[in-house]
Amino acid sequence: MKKKYVYSLAATLLMGFAAMGGLTSCDKDKLIAEEELQIANKEEVPVTEEVPEAEEVPEAEEVPVVEEPQEEVEKVYYFNLSATLNEDADTRYVEFSEDGMSVIAKFDAVDRIAVFIERGSTIAYGYDVNLYCYASLTLTDISDDGNTAELTGAMKFYTGTIGNLTTFEPQEGDKVHLLYNMDYLNPANANGKFKYGGQDGSKLYTSKYDYAEAKMVVTGVNVDESGSCSLTLGQPDNPDNPKVCFQNIGTFFRQQLSFEGQDGNPVANPTIKRIIIDLGDNHFVEAYDPLSTDNKYVYSRIEINSPYISSDGNIYFVMMFTDDNKNDALKLTAIDDAGNIYSLTKNAPSSGFSNNIFYRGSATLKWSGNTIPTVSGTSANPIQQSYFPFQQYQVGENPVNITISGYSEGYSFLLQHGGTVNLDNLTASVNYARFIDVKTYSFNVTINLTGTNNLTCPEYQECIGYCTTKLSCTGTSATLTVTSKGNKDCGLSAYNYSTNSGNTFNNYTTTTELDVSTQLAASGYKVVRSARTDNADGTYTWTYTVTKL
Repeated sequence: MKKKYVYSLAATLLMGFAAMGGLTSCDKDKLIAEEELQIANKEEVPVTEEVPEAEEVPEAEEVPVVEEPQEEVEKVYYFNLSATLNEDADTRYVEFSEDGMSVIAKFDAVDRIAVFIERGSTIAYGYDVNLYCYASLTLTDISDDGNTAELTGAMKFYTGTIGNLTTFEPQEGDKVHLLYNMDYLNPANANGKFKYGGQDGSKLYTSKYDYAEAKMVVTGVNVDESGSCSLTLGQPDNPDNPKVCFQNIGTFFRQQLSFEGQDGNPVANPTIKRIIIDLGDNHFVEAYDPLSTDNKYVYSRIEINSPYISSDGNIYFVMMFTDDNKNDALKLTAIDDAGNIYSLTKNAPSSGFSNNIFYRGSATLKWSGNTIPTVSGTSANPIQQSYFPFQQYQVGENPVNITISGYSEGYSFLLQHGGTVNLDNLTASVNYARFIDVKTYSFNVTINLTGTNNLTCPEYQECIGYCTTKLSCTGTSATLTVTSKGNKDCGLSAYNYSTNSGNTFNNYTTTTELDVSTQLAASGYKVVRSARTDNADGTYTWTYTVTKL
């Protein structure tokens, strides 16, 4: 019979299992009672001339004792933990004060805590097999000021994946992770991350991102003769201290926004349709895996669509800082319904940004461009496709001779014929489409580069469509950086570069720098592809450097 354990943050907590259903344990082996054989009495035989010798009646065979097989019982672990809020653990139901100058932290009954146990490379988790989700502790006995509470609950622990679960029994020395308001992590998701995406800019919704974690360690396991179990926890650096201290892993911002137009004058109440928040070069922590050792963070940028901005211009958001991004400048970009772009960069404090702080300030975003790219040199008509989430330019000239520059979001170019596309210091992104596509695959298209160019197509396998493509440049050299979904097309799809049947031409398995002049260089030019960058979100990035010979 296996031992059973139970958590407690007090010195010891004795536990007995509820006698119900399949959760009973430590039952004594049941025996099938020995069956009694009833031997019928023999009738008396009448006396004759010869009385036959009575036959010996065989003794009844002993019926063997049969053990009833006993089902394996999954251990249930009961929790009754004391938790408190203090200056070292500001966590965490969050309210903003009426004046917006402070954050109020307190426990709330809606909060839930998931429990994970780490032993070497093994991660076990409390899981509810009936609800198909992580089990979680709930908060009870919350004090009037919200500073103290009890964490209670019961759960079984497993390792493995859904459909292939293996029971797990905690033991002394195991690390314990208590994840606050992170119980919705999906164990069927291999990434196991929770995200900071989905913010809307309001105080109410921002307060829901009060994620926190506490780390403990199993300091003792005891099992008495009856099978009742007790388990003690302590802090990793002070095992004798059973206090749970949740640490906030994010920080809150309140920024009062104002806008300055292209002429330098204030813009009164523009209708902002999108706000982009970033640190450095896509260094916003968009997703975080508290239990991972590799790829713990997914860095990206956060986009708030149709943001809520209060009547006095305030917007709220929450971020997470790591050693990699705490010294980066904070970038805010706003786009209004006319396509105007307003931006602002704020440098980090001298000591860097820190988690568990409420940053407040004002921000004047100045006009810096337009989401509609500058297009010249040919006839190009933007047509809104109702069944596509982007606008598409139909380029009908034969041969094509178009120049695209500036900043572009949400636009794609469909070439009706072959020719030349000039990219002049362009930064462009479009979802669910190639930035440059062709009507007929047999076209020959030269991409001529000036300066530094960046194309991002996060939901498509390449940024430039499937035709015969060559690269050239204006001046001595220029670059084209492409970011797209998957790695087989290396951001560019062309007859002379990759094939649908195996991508044999582009040597996509080569992840280091590679000379691809034979495939991509126009006559008189050299093309070198950079090492591949895995962005850890399903997209990959390459930079093509074109040099004139």
